[in-house]
Amino acid sequence: MATITYLPSSAHTGTVPLTVTPSGLACTAELFVGPDASHKAATSGPIAFTATAAQQNVVCPINMPTAGGSYTDFLNVVSGGVLIGAFAGGNIIQVPTVVVGTVTWS
Repeated sequence: MATITYLPSSAHTGTVPLTVTPSGLACTAELFVGPDASHKAATSGPIAFTATAAQQNVVCPINMPTAGGSYTDFLNVVSGGVLIGAFAGGNIIQVPTVVVGTVTWS
């Protein structure tokens, strides 16, 4: 797994090589980051594409979460309203956080 650091709310693009068969299927791909596959902290939203039965790159723009923390990337592929693939992307997305204590004056 790669660890990638991005600033809060920063815009990035995930390019996902996908092969869906048979060709001609109307599909969507959704790239998202979250603490797990059930919780989406930030998402590209569904990106429409048509299956070609060959590898094609699906471009998924996404803004990173505003809250600092450690997230994993995930991808869902849907066709005809049915989830046909759910994948962990294998990257850890680290969004910096800062905690400030009470300022002491002298």
